[in-house]
Amino acid sequence: MLRRKAPEHTVTSDNQGMWETLRAERYCSFYTFVKRGSSMGKEQHPYMQRNIFQSNRSETTAKTDFRHQLSRNLVKPASSPSPQKVRKQATPRLSKFYQKMQSSLEKAEETFLALEHTLLEDRQAFLEAENTYRDILQVYREAKNIYEQASDAYIQILISHTEAPSSLQHSDIARGEAQIAYQKAKEVYTRLNETYQQAWMSYIETRERYKQSMEAYDEIEISYLETQQTSLLVKQDYVETLEDTFLSKSSSNTISN
Repeated sequence: MLRRKAPEHTVTSDNQGMWETLRAERYCSFYTFVKRGSSMGKEQHPYMQRNIFQSNRSETTAKTDFRHQLSRNLVKPASSPSPQKVRKQATPRLSKFYQKMQSSLEKAEETFLALEHTLLEDRQAFLEAENTYRDILQVYREAKNIYEQASDAYIQILISHTEAPSSLQHSDIARGEAQIAYQKAKEVYTRLNETYQQAWMSYIETRERYKQSMEAYDEIEISYLETQQTSLLVKQDYVETLEDTFLSKSSSNTISN
């Protein structure tokens, strides 16, 4: 589609007043539009410094260019302040955060040390329970072997006594001795079996508690190390901020003197 060329405006003495009035009205209209849409305060938009009644340019083309120029120039990014200025402004807040971080680090350290002490106690209890269990297990196995041997011997005597004539005196003596040995072995085995079961349960409970302490210790240790690392970074930033503040004051005092 062909665009019609805008007619050139010829200013004569007859229509000069009319053109001046029209120019003023359009100027005020565009100025109001820019003032409402701009966040630049009273600063005049660069487009307003141009002659909006240029030759060979239609009103539509002028408005389109004006909108493009407006979208490019109305919003300007704010200049970034210097790191020294940012640190100076953030010094009070950073000081509070540094104090808070130090308090958190102290609490984390107390928790870590307390859990470390608990872990050592649980480890010591576990080692003692393990040693006790192993000692009792060894005695229990010996008593079990004695009981099994006494049981086998007594069973053999009972079988032979049943098959042999009951009038034989030596058979009665052997049976009585085997019975006594069996009863003693059985009593010892029964007591050691109870002791062994208790030692086993104590060993299992102590081992589980020690395992839980190790897991909790690992978690607290990781949290403590992370808190410590964060605290060191905050401290470093805080020191740099204080250094900037000190150098700024020193420079001001030097200039004033």
